[in-house]
Amino acid sequence: MSSSKYLMAFALASTCISACAAPSISCPATIKDNLHAYPLADASLFDGPPGNLADLMPDTDKEMAWTLPLYQKGAQDRGESLYFVCHYAKTQKTVTLQVPKIAKKCSVYGNDKGQTFAVCE
Repeated sequence: MSSSKYLMAFALASTCISACAAPSISCPATIKDNLHAYPLADASLFDGPPGNLADLMPDTDKEMAWTLPLYQKGAQDRGESLYFVCHYAKTQKTVTLQVPKIAKKCSVYGNDKGQTFAVCE
């Protein structure tokens, strides 16, 4: 195979790795209003629209993580989706994200700098 064919095969494989990867969502690190920036504090997972108040408990008491396949199936069977609601410190403002139907796990975690992260992938 010529080098140009290798390059073409590599380019196609690289494109698929990026495009074929499961989509993920993450809470914005901060939200802002005219006067303040509020850091992410926590997130909640909802089975269906948050207004239905079906807030799901994390898998364990030790970490904020949800394994999604069974929840995804139940929501899909009802024609609904899962939603990840991002909560911010010192404000009632939230950001609501629809969880991709192929996401497998959502989690909330912090780092040694005191920052909070919340993702579904």
